Amino acid sequence: MRRARPAPAATSSLPHIGQRARMTGDMSENTRKATGTIERALDVLEAIGTSPKGVTFAEIAQQVQLPRTTAYRMLSGLIERNLVRRESTRRAYRLGFGALQLSRESHPAPQLVVAANIELNYLRAITGETTSLWVRDGLEVIALERARGAHRSQGDTHVGQGRLLHVTAAGKALLAAMRTGERNPLLSRLPMTPFTPNSATSREQVNAMIATVKERGYAIDDEESRLGARCVAAVIRDMQGVVRGALSLSGATERFTPERMAAFGTELTEAAQRIGERLAGAVEVTHDDQVARVPGPPATGGDFATWSAARNAWYWIDTATATLHRATQEQDQRIATLTVAARGLHATPMGLEVVHAEGILRLDFDGQPAARQLDRRGQPAPIAACVQPDGREWQVTPDPAGGYRIATWLHTGIAVPGWRIDDRIDALCWNPAGTRLFAASATTGTLYEMRPGDARIRRLAVVPKASGEVRSLAADAQGDVWVALHGGWAVARVSAEGGMMQEVVGLPLAWPTSVAVGGSDGQQLAITIAAGPDATEPHADVPETGLYLLQRPAPTK
Repeated sequence: MRRARPAPAATSSLPHIGQRARMTGDMSENTRKATGTIERALDVLEAIGTSPKGVTFAEIAQQVQLPRTTAYRMLSGLIERNLVRRESTRRAYRLGFGALQLSRESHPAPQLVVAANIELNYLRAITGETTSLWVRDGLEVIALERARGAHRSQGDTHVGQGRLLHVTAAGKALLAAMRTGERNPLLSRLPMTPFTPNSATSREQVNAMIATVKERGYAIDDEESRLGARCVAAVIRDMQGVVRGALSLSGATERFTPERMAAFGTELTEAAQRIGERLAGAVEVTHDDQVARVPGPPATGGDFATWSAARNAWYWIDTATATLHRATQEQDQRIATLTVAARGLHATPMGLEVVHAEGILRLDFDGQPAARQLDRRGQPAPIAACVQPDGREWQVTPDPAGGYRIATWLHTGIAVPGWRIDDRIDALCWNPAGTRLFAASATTGTLYEMRPGDARIRRLAVVPKASGEVRSLAADAQGDVWVALHGGWAVARVSAEGGMMQEVVGLPLAWPTSVAVGGSDGQQLAITIAAGPDATEPHADVPETGLYLLQRPAPTK
């Protein structure tokens, strides 16, 4: 049924959209006319938007019951704003790309729609019924996407349409997935006015339905929102177990027999699981203009950033010139020239430790050699190294029997084996609690996780080659792992629980060599960037290599 609208005044033309009403005594009349014009323009948009193949000018004028001159004027305005476009071949009107842009920018769950589209079309193909994607909005579920089925009797689901949670299959699936403490306040606010004789009219009935959904694994709307229509739905969870929406099949009651609905429930549950596997979670993006180089001398081979809480400063090494640097937020300075080729750098409460092929060079915080050095000549040279929070050093070395050893070294110089792995490991780091050791292979892009007392090595994630080569790891206090993507113009944060990428930080240069977490509040990210293989002389328009810092926001509690 069409909305009734005020009749236009016989002695005056309708005002254009956006025309300001004159500040006179006839303000209410002008406002009424403007409202009527806006409604007509929206009717034109709806007529075009609900016709997938487009509509002709004559069809628009007939559908919205407008004089041809008025319809033409409105179409011209909508075309000018790119909300409508005209196809020259069929002389038909369709929604313009401006409307698509507005929809995209305001879309509540664009990633979910992208992940679900394949399954929506697949389910429609194998069942012939209409499939829909839903998310919760307050007390309602909103249809985000729809794939129309093969039957004339389709149901009345439209994209953007909202329905109360307790009378829809999608809503009941989402309610069943909630914790009791989250669900009960919603149930107390839901109006229990029945839509059909089958609608639940009490919270006790709704809770009984929810119990059935939990037991069965999917939800059913048995003519509860509309007579003559049934619906089956399953909840969508991402890889972290977070509920992201619901997937449904709907159609006429006579086609949705109990046997078919049971089969639909199985298909929906499996399709929802596949959608969840495609969802990587919301990936944060931090742009490269948020990362700032610490002012200081030129450097071409930055590497091995490490935070010293004792000196409240960052330390790092320019491997191209074998110089040790110390940096604060305001200034970076060279403090010493090294006599060894560094393979790692660690800050301890007592000073600095430079890992090299024949042992460890111990320095004070000013870069001067300490009294006692650690000589490991005759032992395999380390490939990667890190320090556990309790002070024990861990190194990766080739295993004479094949593969690689990850072992801790005692102060006496004796190695205590930890794990053996076939994949070459190029980066190591412990989490702040010392309960997880993370490792990465630059060759395969694989991230691994190990735990003290457990001989197993778990594969956490695989970084695609298109992202860059994994060169360094750092674990933050929130339990995530930061990865320096050499050649990838970025560092990334990966969840230590599910191995999914959580955040990408863009960099002004392509070759990050190390990443570290520190700062006085523990929320600062330090990134060393080296010159690439095709480096040329420094240019005024090209960012400098060296140490870059990013101050991250405090974590929400």
